[in-house]
Amino acid sequence: MSRDTFDADTPDLVKSMIGWRPSRRVMVKAAAAFAALAATGGAVRTDLLNASAQSGGETLARRWSEPDELGQISAAEASDYRTIPAAFPFYAVGGSWAGSFGTNAQLEFSFSSDGTNYSVPIRTGPALVDAGRPDRDNRIFVGLVFTNGSRFIRYRVLDGGGNPVAAPDIQIVYIDGTNGPSVSESMAAAALPTLEQPTIVSRAGWGANEDYRFDDYGEV
Repeated sequence: MSRDTFDADTPDLVKSMIGWRPSRRVMVKAAAAFAALAATGGAVRTDLLNASAQSGGETLARRWSEPDELGQISAAEASDYRTIPAAFPFYAVGGSWAGSFGTNAQLEFSFSSDGTNYSVPIRTGPALVDAGRPDRDNRIFVGLVFTNGSRFIRYRVLDGGGNPVAAPDIQIVYIDGTNGPSVSESMAAAALPTLEQPTIVSRAGWGANEDYRFDDYGEV
């Protein structure tokens, strides 16, 4: 869709988001913050991630819990959108649910800068390559969705057929990576030359169980 195809009723927010693409820097930093939450089942202390840009220049991330804020959503309420007012402008959004619900579902997001005009819905499903398998606490994580400095999130859960459903323990994470470390800063330490060769410990030396490595057909 181009800007020339909009009509008079198209919200300005939708116009502003069409054609917008996040920079590689924003995507890398947002993904790093979300990966930290995925690795810990969304249990990372938010105060460790919410350092102010003025004091630390770090990536901001906030986890919002549906059970804590709204209670468990009933089947009758599943089709209704739930709204999250963000504590700061965000550029990426992810989410997760309890692993017992399975992977045949997706989150549907819309975003707004004013809480009135929302973008067209965007759907994202389990990130089966990156974090979609059950991680710590057996949670299922969806792929990140990028937006353009929004302040409100509207969401609901859909099943594989696109029908609204209630999922257990929904958690939404919104991220602002614009003031975090640059890609070059993040990679600087890894790019330093090795000063001395580290000690090599063999698999047998650290007690690896080779039964986990091989099966009847060879190496797993």
